[in-house]
Amino acid sequence: MADAARRLSEDPRSTSVMLTVLFVTLLGVWSTSTEAAAQSICGNGTVESGEDCDDGNAIGGDCCSATCQYEVAGASCNDDADLCTIDECDGAGSCVIGLGNVTCDAPHPVCGGGAFCNSGTGACDPLPGVPAGTSCEDDGDLCTIDECDGAGNCVLASEVSCQLPDECDGGQSCSPGTGACVANPDAASGTPCNLDADQCTVDECDGSGSCVAGALLDCDDGDACTADSCDAITGCANDPIPGCEAAVPSVAPMGLALLTVQVLVVGGIALWRKRRPDS
Repeated sequence: MADAARRLSEDPRSTSVMLTVLFVTLLGVWSTSTEAAAQSICGNGTVESGEDCDDGNAIGGDCCSATCQYEVAGASCNDDADLCTIDECDGAGSCVIGLGNVTCDAPHPVCGGGAFCNSGTGACDPLPGVPAGTSCEDDGDLCTIDECDGAGNCVLASEVSCQLPDECDGGQSCSPGTGACVANPDAASGTPCNLDADQCTVDECDGSGSCVAGALLDCDDGDACTADSCDAITGCANDPIPGCEAAVPSVAPMGLALLTVQVLVVGGIALWRKRRPDS
């Protein structure tokens, strides 16, 4: 350093050159600092060199990123302060309604209820339903009796009651299209039934749904040594008669005569053959 100062003092031209070099160097430093100060600043609200956008903040999610570049198309955003609208970036720095609105459960046509979108939260908040017990129809079957449950739902409460069938009457069934009870076919005429709970009567259906009394039950077993009877609860009874012996069948006079003739004829022929001279 001392040598350089001594040379500068000895040679005025060197001094001038050195001062010039120093000035140019300082000027370059000042220029570089000035350019650095003039570079773009993201978030100042002014679109500058190297920036796609500048919305006055360095926060992303509004279609202009934290580095002042366009956010990709389809990125989520919110431009209207309504969280029930589904907004998205268009890829050019704007937030637009994209996918539509938040969808909540629609109310039942009769029972009400359902839900609505809360613009402040974007959530579906429930709506009240009509009072429980309100009549409704939800399954297309008029044989079911449906009612609102008070929470917006139509639910099964009961079913239409029709006449039940019996031994002879076919009863009824409910028609889903009308909710009316329709008669079923009755049992055919002659079908066994029990009209009076008496086992000694033979009852049968008349073909029109009624059980009618028939003939008395025949309990004769053809045995002369049994006492035939009928009990209304247990039916026929054939009790042995003490000391009874079955009679030996007798032969009728005409039958006896024929039998005698047959014996005589057969015997005569046999005797004739026995006495006939040998030829």
